[in-house]
Amino acid sequence: METECKKIVLLKGLEPISDYHFSMVKSLLASDLKLTRKTQNEHNKIQIADLMAEKFPGAASVDKLIKLYKDIEELKDRAKTLKNEKLKVIRRWKARGTTPVKQSKKDKLSSDESTSTTNKGFGPELINDMPILKVG
Repeated sequence: METECKKIVLLKGLEPISDYHFSMVKSLLASDLKLTRKTQNEHNKIQIADLMAEKFPGAASVDKLIKLYKDIEELKDRAKTLKNEKLKVIRRWKARGTTPVKQSKKDKLSSDESTSTTNKGFGPELINDMPILKVG
C-alpha cells in the first residue's frame, strides 16, 4: 500500500501542480518534513514525495496533501482527485482481504520502530501484530 500511496502523492498530487503551488506546498510542509530554507529551494517533486512517504507512511501521506490542497482554492479539485485515488487503493486492499502493511518476522526482529509507527494512517488497532484497515 505504501508504494501505491507514494505513487498517488507523486503522480496525482505533486506532478500536475504548478511550480508556484509546489513552492507553496513545500513551504507549508517545511516544518513537518524538517526542510531548511536551502533544502526547501533545492528539493524537487520526487524528493518531496520520498520525504513524505518516509515521514507519513502509507495513506497518511495522501491525507496530508488532501488537507493542504483543500485550503488552497486552485487545488481543491486536486484534493478530490487524491481522495478518490486513495479510496480506490483502500477498496482494492479490502477486496483482497489483506492488511495494508505486512511485516515479516525478520523485519520485526531487525526493526527499531514499533508497528504503530510503521502503520500510521490506518487508524494504527492490531490483531496478532497485524494492522486493521479502518474505512469510513
